Amino acid sequence: MFRATAARRWSVPADTLTTADGVVTNSRTGETLSYADLVADADPADLRNVPVRSVARWRLLGRPAPKTYLREKITGAPIYGIDMDLPRMVQATVKLSPVFGKGWVRAPDTSAALAV
Repeated sequence: MFRATAARRWSVPADTLTTADGVVTNSRTGETLSYADLVADADPADLRNVPVRSVARWRLLGRPAPKTYLREKITGAPIYGIDMDLPRMVQATVKLSPVFGKGWVRAPDTSAALAV
């Protein structure tokens, strides 16, 4: 789809263009356009003519990917929303019944919460 869009923009045959790493390159002139530059003009109808790549030409699918975030997760380094502590911040939780499967809230008083 992006090759077809770039081909229309440059008025060249689509088979003279290559794609890699989010960029379409005109092999004759060396000009490049990023997918972001082309997406607004892309025509979804062009997807009907996209040939399916053979498995031998896959670069990412079916191959192991390094898990670069693993050390941070193990050591607890990432900051998540639940880790935030802002001034005047209050936290609340729902109290559960001490007996599994028994007990429920009949009519909670939400007036204080709704007044905030």
